[in-house]
Amino acid sequence: MRFVAVALIAFAALGCSPAEARLRVSGARFLNPDGTTFQWRGISAFRLVEFVANGKEKDADAYLRWAASKKLNVVRVFAMADGIFQLSPEEGLKALPRLLEMAKRHGVYVEVVAFTGTSVIKVDRAAFVKAIGAICARH
Repeated sequence: MRFVAVALIAFAALGCSPAEARLRVSGARFLNPDGTTFQWRGISAFRLVEFVANGKEKDADAYLRWAASKKLNVVRVFAMADGIFQLSPEEGLKALPRLLEMAKRHGVYVEVVAFTGTSVIKVDRAAFVKAIGAICARH
């Protein structure tokens, strides 16, 4: 199965105002709001949006709690998928805001991979990215 993955970086705020919590890019580095280098300690957690979409919010929350306890600060999730698990673009958009709220509570940033399974799942790519961007901008 062929997967096309395009990462859309979207970070949940870490307990402060959005302006204070935003990372910024400088060359090839992410910088914290205070200008220091952000130490990326991430893990792939592809199914977290799917967990929320399918009523397994407690499992998603437990994973985020575990990640934070291990000093991980980024989880990478899929916004849609086919094959390894099923998550329609519509389900992904509906569940993403809740996952971002949960991640914020645990002090974890979220990297959203917008596209996977595009050889099977038909999606208006521009509209999907715009919708994900809008959701992430609110969080």
